[in-house]
Amino acid sequence: MVLRSLWRLGRAASRLNCSASHHTKSLSFLSCQARMLSFRPIRFFVSQSNTIESLQIRVAQLEKEQGDNSLSLISLYDQLGNAFIGMGDSIIAATYFENAIKIIEKQQQRDLDSLKTRYIDLGSMYLEIKDAGKALKFFEKSLQLAKEMQGDNSKEIAIALNYLSVAHKLNTDDEKYNECLDLALPYMQKNINSNDAQIGLYFIVRSEALALKNKVNESIDCLYTSRKIIERSLGPISNELALIDRNMAFLYLKFGMAKESIDAFERAIHALQTLKIFDESLIELYRNLAYLYKRINNLKKSKETIEKGAEAVKKMKGDKKKLLAIYYNFVGYDFKVLGDIETSKECIHKSL
Repeated sequence: MVLRSLWRLGRAASRLNCSASHHTKSLSFLSCQARMLSFRPIRFFVSQSNTIESLQIRVAQLEKEQGDNSLSLISLYDQLGNAFIGMGDSIIAATYFENAIKIIEKQQQRDLDSLKTRYIDLGSMYLEIKDAGKALKFFEKSLQLAKEMQGDNSKEIAIALNYLSVAHKLNTDDEKYNECLDLALPYMQKNINSNDAQIGLYFIVRSEALALKNKVNESIDCLYTSRKIIERSLGPISNELALIDRNMAFLYLKFGMAKESIDAFERAIHALQTLKIFDESLIELYRNLAYLYKRINNLKKSKETIEKGAEAVKKMKGDKKKLLAIYYNFVGYDFKVLGDIETSKECIHKSL
């Protein structure tokens, strides 16, 4: 199963319970929308010269000459989907990927593994754009296909159930959310010593469910289990480990475990810095860490962290002056909430 879906689902799952405290909801930098740091187009890369207009002309010609079920259309639909992803329009992109799936479904000879992966990819895309109904539809198709291929007790079924659980959570159906996780649990526990990243993802999602029930120790244990599996699968530094450490930090913070929270924030920051990923996710981590240092009355470390965050902002793409102004404005608000008016004023002044 492709890691792009793993990361997209992980980001979606992490946003379902992203508030570590009443204040934390205000700590997202620029946007709290589910994103995927390591995203790549699903099937094909599209060159700049292969424009959307030319692709659409070719689609129209093929539909006229061969009908709308031509196998040749699959590649064109995939290319159009990726072209719209490149333009940042996931909604239109998803419709083209769905058109490709409809053609594949009508064929007597189908590559079932490829089709199952397409269902997961498209369901994950709909999760990203928060269309719970569509996400459920394609994850259900993936689950049904896994049952047809593997029987009633397999890894693929457990993975499909995990994806379904997140879609049910997005659909605010907590009963089915927990039911899917419980159904997948026996298989996942049997393979707890594996290096399969998808099993690691399951324990991230299960940790979220346990945290919502205030089962602190069990939730933390799940994240540690997930971390071990992901590290075995992807190595000691990865986007996915940064996500786990981020979740761990917020979980510790939620339950008043400041030292553990600081350690987890530092690990997540180190991973993204090492990978040279300078974006909103990294800035969010710096802001929360600065906030946490202030909460434990370590103003020196808090201010050092603020400035480290500012240095990271300078390495982001875009208008550096504008991004810094936004950053300092947000940090100023954070410290105003904490009652540190002097530091708040300093930050607000730097935003001007």
